[in-house]
Amino acid sequence: MVETDLIVDSKELRYKGIFRADELFRIINKSLEEKGYTKNEKRSEEVVTEEGKRVFLELRPKKEVGPGASLLIKMRITLDSLTEKIEIVSGQKRNVNQGDVLIVFDGWLETTYEERYHRAPIRFFIKGLIDKYVYPILPERKYKGQVRGDIHFIESEILKSLKVFRQGEEESKKTSEDVVKKEVEEEVVKTKWD
Repeated sequence: MVETDLIVDSKELRYKGIFRADELFRIINKSLEEKGYTKNEKRSEEVVTEEGKRVFLELRPKKEVGPGASLLIKMRITLDSLTEKIEIVSGQKRNVNQGDVLIVFDGWLETTYEERYHRAPIRFFIKGLIDKYVYPILPERKYKGQVRGDIHFIESEILKSLKVFRQGEEESKKTSEDVVKKEVEEEVVKTKWD
């Protein structure tokens, strides 16, 4: 039996403007590989409307982190009102896409403790109480922080990629890192009180 624990719930990244869809997907794939996830495409749709294309993609990358524990990130990517145009970006003419980007992240921790604790359920119960209210014994705390950090990393890489089209290269790197650092600090303060 698999026990799933929702760590990050519906964290949204929104962007409206010019970008390159192929570069966006390349950055997502590269970020997932860098963090050790195996990519799994769950669903893919493309609809052409009067306003432009609407692309929906659902990814469920997974990473094994320990015996009986794995991290799962669910990414729902929606590109809406997607049109192609030629723009001058960083002093060069480039074919770009224009539209709305919405990426929703969910982070899960999946554990399978059936093999370990089925013979001693009272020990599992007591460890769970101590872990939740006294002092963390089980390694899940470390994994929960890891899935949060991985989502923040992927989000910052996507922001860097998208901001290049609005600003210059150097300015976009600085802005996205500052935004993500601020969010991580807020998340740390929030989780200390959970």
